[in-house]
Amino acid sequence: MKPVKLVLSAFGPYAGRVEVDFAQLGSRGLYLITGDTGAGKTTLFDAIAFALYGEPSGSARQPDMLRSKYADPRTPTFVELTFLYRGQPYTVRRNPEYLRPRERGTGITLQKAEAELIYPDDRPPVARSREVTRAVAELIGLDRGQFLQIAMIAQGDFLRLLHARTEERSRIFREIFDTGRYQKIQDALRARTNELRSLCERHAAAVKQAIAGARWGEEPPREEPHEALLQLEERIKSGKKALQALRAALSETERALLEARERAARGEAAAALRESLEKTRRKIEKKQPELAGLLEAARRAEGGQEEIERLSRDIQKAEEAQAAWEELETLEGEARGQEAVRKQTERAQKELRQALQKGRDALQSDREEQQRLLGAGVRAAALAHEAEGLAGRQGALKELCDALRNHAEDLRALKAAQRAYEEARRQSEQKRAAYERGERLFLDDQAGLLAERLLPGRPCPVCGALEHPAPAGRAEDAPSEQALEKLKRESASAVERTAALSARAGECRGRAETSRTALLKQAGALFEGCAPEEITPRVQQEGARLNERQAEIQQELLQAQAEQRRAKELEAKIAAAQDRMTALEEEERRLSAQLLAQSAACSELGGRAQKLREGLRFSSRGEAQKTLGEWSRQRQKLQQDQLQARAACERAQKEMDELRATAAALEDQLKGREETDLPAEQALQRALAKKKEELSGQIEALGLEAALNERAQKSLEQHAAALAAGYEKLAWLKALSDTANGTVSGREKITLEAFAQMMFFDRILNRANVRLMRMTSGQYELIRRREAGDLRRQTGLELDVVDHYNGTTRSVQTLSGGESFQASLSLALGLSDEIQSSSGGIQLDAMFVDEGFGSLDEDALEKAVNALADLAEGDRLVGIISHVAELKARIDRQIVVTKKPTGGSAVRVEC
Repeated sequence: MKPVKLVLSAFGPYAGRVEVDFAQLGSRGLYLITGDTGAGKTTLFDAIAFALYGEPSGSARQPDMLRSKYADPRTPTFVELTFLYRGQPYTVRRNPEYLRPRERGTGITLQKAEAELIYPDDRPPVARSREVTRAVAELIGLDRGQFLQIAMIAQGDFLRLLHARTEERSRIFREIFDTGRYQKIQDALRARTNELRSLCERHAAAVKQAIAGARWGEEPPREEPHEALLQLEERIKSGKKALQALRAALSETERALLEARERAARGEAAAALRESLEKTRRKIEKKQPELAGLLEAARRAEGGQEEIERLSRDIQKAEEAQAAWEELETLEGEARGQEAVRKQTERAQKELRQALQKGRDALQSDREEQQRLLGAGVRAAALAHEAEGLAGRQGALKELCDALRNHAEDLRALKAAQRAYEEARRQSEQKRAAYERGERLFLDDQAGLLAERLLPGRPCPVCGALEHPAPAGRAEDAPSEQALEKLKRESASAVERTAALSARAGECRGRAETSRTALLKQAGALFEGCAPEEITPRVQQEGARLNERQAEIQQELLQAQAEQRRAKELEAKIAAAQDRMTALEEEERRLSAQLLAQSAACSELGGRAQKLREGLRFSSRGEAQKTLGEWSRQRQKLQQDQLQARAACERAQKEMDELRATAAALEDQLKGREETDLPAEQALQRALAKKKEELSGQIEALGLEAALNERAQKSLEQHAAALAAGYEKLAWLKALSDTANGTVSGREKITLEAFAQMMFFDRILNRANVRLMRMTSGQYELIRRREAGDLRRQTGLELDVVDHYNGTTRSVQTLSGGESFQASLSLALGLSDEIQSSSGGIQLDAMFVDEGFGSLDEDALEKAVNALADLAEGDRLVGIISHVAELKARIDRQIVVTKKPTGGSAVRVEC
């Protein structure tokens, strides 16, 4: 991947449209990106990374922070990158999410993040941010993290990798080389070992439980599972033999008990039969006189039959008279009921006529009210339209209030940023003065140190003079070289902080001016010709006026809406009332016809009742009913006496027949039965039942013991075998897990993942040392520490440096600032080479290196530039961001970034 053209619009510090033509730099070699501090040099890296992957190169900058604070509100924010990959041009355009003015009307809207990738062939472009990022990663073969490690070596990342401990370096390699899969193998082995250990523990517990659950008798169980199993088998065999003998004895006892019960049952049955026969004979003797008396009473009752027949004839005549009286009463009752219905209908007709008149009056009143409410709907619509207009103006007024608050907050932030900048500038000047004073004292002290070595007659190593009339003295309070270096770093850090705070103050000023412009624009839309100082009181006055009028409209609108609802209710009410009046009139006509029919029915029923009364036998229905009751009771008594006499005779005769049949049957059953000694047989039964109970208890106890022992035997066999197999497997699996997880006792704590990372690290160091040896003229070489200093901590990725000048090996932490930069740059370049090599098929024809060269002396700088020049051999273009003056003199091709006085930055390419 090689950039050809980069276009930025309202991006970072670039207020307008900026184009960077990388084609002017040529196809290979070094070029320098230089310019003012905070002008936006690193932003060019951010723009390339954002165009490709939707995120800038630095983790501190988020996509929603990329909108330029200097840009005009209507200038769009986007990045467009044209790049070559394998000789083919591709163009990717992307914009972040940001707020912009509405294209129509006033106010602010959210511009969504968008992206597009255009191919060099006929393939359709790829749209949407995630799809473009995925397509770029597939095309180049690198994700964002890998691209930044290979192509964009950012400031600060050098030393992070150089000084990292094993744990941190392991996390870096895990992300870059995807060594997490080895960690998954470690975790899987550890988890499987723990599972198998838990399984063995469960089997061991089950073995103990099986032994404890068995019945062992007086002999205690053996401790070893196999021996206990043999002992349990012997116990089960002896228990089965004893159980067999007890079951045979129980069978014999049950047989004898059954025979004794049968003999006793026969004796008890014969005794019961004899007793029943004696009772039956006594009942027959007692029943014979009773039967004779009942037969005589039945003959006497049969003599009253003639009286019963006479009473039956009289009863029939009385029933006919009673039926006539009942018919008369029914006719009279119907006549009274018909008269009551007629009167009820007459009352209903009167009430209906009153309701008709009342309904007509109410209908007329509702029609008059409906006429008064005409026009309520039109008035409500007009008021609602006016309220909507007021709400729109109130919304605009609220947006203006929000703009006022935002502008006030921006002004407060601007004052705070300016105070912070002034304080940082003061501290920067103090630290710069301290460094300059320390530098003078150090140089003076160096001159005094040289003067101490001058001898009369020997030439001065500086001027060559043989006489030394006024040698320089040692400076007091002169700092050491390390202290001077610290003062220099502090001064540089203060300058950078001052520049950052200056940029921050500029950002705050830009936001304040933008918010003021938006505020004035919104105020002008609401209040024509309104001065800035009049905005707040005008807002307050207009807000009060709008609120007051809105309240009035709401009251009027409620009244109009209530009248509109009442008009609709009246419309429905009048229609319903008209329907109801029609129904009432129809009902009144029906009642009139019904009243005529009911009056005729009353006359007809009265005539029939009078005719029926003239032919009655008894003077009243009560007399007929009383006579009928008396005759019916006399006949019923005579009939009942006959029935009772007959039934008593029949029952007595039936009982006598049954007693004689029972006696005969009992005599037949007693024929051929023998006498039995019942007390002796019952005593034998009790003895045999007791013996059976004792034998059953012994069998049950032995059966329970056998069941428990057989279940324990089965469990013991199963878990003892599983335990032996589990311990065997656990031995080799634990050894494998300890080796993979680096927990072997007495050995270095090197995990499987760390071992794989060590292989990558060794290859990285081999590539890095090629450049480091050249940068340091063969003095320094990076090596991986082979011996762990602490077996309790993870090791394997610690880094040392070999000093070939004195033959010592020491920690990279002991390198000076310039030496650390050389080592970290070499390590970063080696890492880039290894990632590109391990990715396979990746073609990157461009690289960017951000800062860090200020710590190098002239010779080290020369060697570092030569190493980067070697990196640019072939068809690779390498860009360096730096303020170092020597680099400006060495590298002709430059991209110069400058701040503009009006705000924002500009870019030009110099070749």
